[in-house]
Amino acid sequence: MANNPDQAFIEARQAAIEKAINTHAVDSLLSHYIDEGLDYSDYGAGAINMDKAGLTTYFNNMFSGCGNLKVSTVAVSGSKNFTTWEWNLSFNYNTAVEQASGDVDFTPDKADGREVRMVGVTIAWWNEEGMVWKNHDYAKAVESFEGR
Repeated sequence: MANNPDQAFIEARQAAIEKAINTHAVDSLLSHYIDEGLDYSDYGAGAINMDKAGLTTYFNNMFSGCGNLKVSTVAVSGSKNFTTWEWNLSFNYNTAVEQASGDVDFTPDKADGREVRMVGVTIAWWNEEGMVWKNHDYAKAVESFEGR
């Protein structure tokens, strides 16, 4: 496998996003996304084509509704302009997240504090200023991270 000259850069950039998620730092997390023209979709949750305002609401609802939310990196690869990030996510589903309530795993009746584990991948397109302008998240609830 060829050595990727962008690998250290994309790992550091992704680590900043992971830290913002794990500390529930919405403003820090949002600083990685463009203000105008953002197209963010979380297909695992059914939250599609969000702009920056929609993403702000989504992150705030996610952090308030999901206790003990933690993400960990499995792998990140790509270039400065395009990355794939494989991750594991765990949380307690305490309060229904409105944008995700259409997903069978996240209906309001399941917001009872149960522990949820998800595996997923984020595909991100980055502009020349190092900001995400398009993002697709794909995820699935799983019983265990074993074998991942």
